[in-house]
Amino acid sequence: MAKKKLLLVGESWVSTANHVKGWDAFSSVTFHLGAEPLVKALADSPFELTYMKAHDAATDFPSSLKGLQQYDAILLSDIGSNTLLLHPDVWLNGNTVPNRLKLIRDYAEAGGGLMVAVIQLAIALGSTAGGIAFDRYSWQSTFALSGIVLLFAAALTFLLSRLHK
Repeated sequence: MAKKKLLLVGESWVSTANHVKGWDAFSSVTFHLGAEPLVKALADSPFELTYMKAHDAATDFPSSLKGLQQYDAILLSDIGSNTLLLHPDVWLNGNTVPNRLKLIRDYAEAGGGLMVAVIQLAIALGSTAGGIAFDRYSWQSTFALSGIVLLFAAALTFLLSRLHK
C-alpha cells in the first residue's frame, strides 16, 4: 500500500535577544525547530512526510494547484500568511506570483486534506473567556460556557456542511 504524502509547512523560527550586562551589550540569534517530535514519530509510519521549514516556504511552497496536489494533505503550523504571500520575487523584484493562499483554498475545495494548526489562538481565547466567566460568576459557568461553544461549533459545522452540498 502506498504511503500517504503529507506536507508540513512551518514549525521553525528564529529568536533574537538583546543582552545588557553593565555597560556591555550584545545580541544573539537562535534557530528553533518545533516539528522534530512529529517528524520522528512519523518516520516509520504509513505517511511520507515532507517537512518544509517556515523560511524555506517563502520560495519552495508550491505555486500551482498541480504542485499542491502531489500531497494527500497539507499541514500548516506556526507560519504566517505573509510567508506564502510575499515570495521574494514579489518584494525584491516587483514581479507577480500566484496567490498561494488562494491555491490552498482551491486545493482544499478540490478534495485535498488541509490542517491549519491554530491551537495557540484557541487556547488563548478559551482561557481568556473561561477566566472572565470564572471571575465574574463561578467555576460552573466555565463548564456552561464550554458547552455553549461546543453546541455553536456543532451547529455551525452542520450548517456549513449543508451549504457546500
